[in-house]
Amino acid sequence: ASGIDGLALFVRKPRFLRACADSPVKGLYTFPIMFVRKGGTAAFVETCRRVLENPCAYRINGKMPMVSYWTSKFFTPGELKAACDAARTELGDRFIFFASMPVLAREWVRFEQNGRKFVPGAREELKGIVRSYLEAADGIQLSEAHMLAKLEGGERVFAREYWDAIHALTVEVMSEPQFAGRKYLASAAVNSHMNFYKGGHEVCENGTRSLRDSFEVALKYNPDYI
Repeated sequence: ASGIDGLALFVRKPRFLRACADSPVKGLYTFPIMFVRKGGTAAFVETCRRVLENPCAYRINGKMPMVSYWTSKFFTPGELKAACDAARTELGDRFIFFASMPVLAREWVRFEQNGRKFVPGAREELKGIVRSYLEAADGIQLSEAHMLAKLEGGERVFAREYWDAIHALTVEVMSEPQFAGRKYLASAAVNSHMNFYKGGHEVCENGTRSLRDSFEVALKYNPDYI
C-alpha cells in the first residue's frame, strides 16, 4: 500500500476488510464497495449494516461514504430513495450514499462519432438522469472510467474528452439551487485493463497515460474523493 491512501474492496469479501483493520500500515483507509442487485431494500439495509462495521473506513465529516456497484443498473431512483431512507431509519444518519452511474457512459460512442460533442438532446437527457439520482442519493460517483475507450492509431485509449464532458454536466446539475452545497461528488481514475481478456469493455494503460488523463480530469472538478 506504499504511496496510496487506501484500498477499495467489495464487502462480499469481508476477510479483506478484517486484514486491512489489522494492517500494520497506519493511516491506511479502506473503502467498502457494496454489491446489491437482488433482495431490494432488505438486502440494501443489511449490506449497509455490514459496511458500517468496518473500523478503518474512510469518512467525510464523520460519516462513512458508501457506493453500491452499478447503482443505476440495479436501482431506479425511486427504489434507491426507498432503500436509503430505510437504511437511515434503521441504522441512523451515519453514512453518505453515492450512486454509481454506469448509465452515463452510454452516450460516449455517439459522442465520438459526432466530433466529440453530444448529439442534440443527449446532454440534457443525461442531466435529467443525474438529477433523478441526486434526488434519491447523497451524491454521485463517476466511476466508469475503464469503460470509456476510443480507437486511436489502431488501439483502444481512454476517452478523456467524454469523461470531462460527463463531469461537467454532473457538476452543473449539482450547482442547481435544490442541490447546491448539499450533495457530494466522487470520481475515479483508471490505470489499465481491469479484465484484460475482455478487451471490448476496457482501456489499455498506454504507459500511464490513461491513469494521468483520468486523474487530471477528476482533480479538475474537485471531488470529495477519487
